[in-house]
Amino acid sequence: MKRRRLLQSATVVATGLSSVAIGSQESAARSRSKTDEGDGNDQFQNPVFEPIFADPSAIRTDDGWYYAFGTMDNWGPDDGGWHVLPIIRSKDLVNWEFVGDVFPSGDDAEELPLGAVPDWYDGGDAEFVWAPDVSYHDGEYHLFYSLVDSSPDYNWENQSIGVATADGPAGPWEDRGEVLQGSDVGVGNSIDPDVTDVDGTPYLAWGSFDGIYLVELVRDGDSWTYTGDPTQIASDRFEAAYIIERKGWYYLFVSSGECCGGPDDTYQVEVGRSRSIDGPYVNEHGEKLTEAPGSLVVDDNEVFGAPGHNSVVTDDAGQDWLLYHAYDRDEPGFVYGVPRRPMLLDPIQWRGSWPQLLKKEPSTSQREPVIHARNRS
Repeated sequence: MKRRRLLQSATVVATGLSSVAIGSQESAARSRSKTDEGDGNDQFQNPVFEPIFADPSAIRTDDGWYYAFGTMDNWGPDDGGWHVLPIIRSKDLVNWEFVGDVFPSGDDAEELPLGAVPDWYDGGDAEFVWAPDVSYHDGEYHLFYSLVDSSPDYNWENQSIGVATADGPAGPWEDRGEVLQGSDVGVGNSIDPDVTDVDGTPYLAWGSFDGIYLVELVRDGDSWTYTGDPTQIASDRFEAAYIIERKGWYYLFVSSGECCGGPDDTYQVEVGRSRSIDGPYVNEHGEKLTEAPGSLVVDDNEVFGAPGHNSVVTDDAGQDWLLYHAYDRDEPGFVYGVPRRPMLLDPIQWRGSWPQLLKKEPSTSQREPVIHARNRS
């Protein structure tokens, strides 16, 4: 069973438990780590943002700020209730501050904020906005997102990808409507978008338990649409596609296993690579990701469970860092009816041109990123 089907049932079960589990906790969406310098010598502690920041996608602006965007979740009444694609920012990748939401839900967001969810979806009653991906094109910021119908049943045939635009990552964001719908392109569970620019041409990777697909994007007025037929680049083992290019190789990060039932789930990050954006992507053994697992990037350990759905950012020393979510085993698995998945940060080790985390597991503490002083003011 894949992540998105699990989330619906887990949310219902957890609703009755979360208030008891969290009632005695100090409640605040916060960056928990501390750092004073940016030379890479001080230590920080994972997670870098809690209690919830799932499916993070990040971008760095010219003034040195890193902005991260997360899945719609309920942070609880002390932290604004439901946040529909929350935005946080940091100068050092360690200390993060809340900025706002892409789709603000008003003053009273304790109930599911249907009014904040985009209304262009024609496949049913969309209720959730998941897994945003931020990118910069043509002088403006674009946020591609999953618009999800899960009422009364998970409508996996018709899940869709939409896009919003803004002049700056803090917004205000303007919704630009549909990019594609799963039933139109023949890709079930069309979620988890990721956009990669190749020589000025944007490509969209997306998908879940019908496989991972890639298609070229083209402008359609103020929005985007696709051209050509989708190309499958990974099997239905995976979701949460994220592509980067390094030294002539395209690396496809993907997550596999179950995600949203708690810290004992099997979620993990794997990777394949290709000389071309459209594949074929292969693991370290040369096996195609359309037929085989990827090479392991990070799995769970005794401290953090079910790590997954990553993005990649780079510091001023050229070090790549993995931003991802996981469960903290010392904390409740759910808060206010949603999976409690804080955001973690770890340096990527390149071993024989393959990315992985040290020991292929999350760290509890780590040397901070290198951020030059001119970018920290």
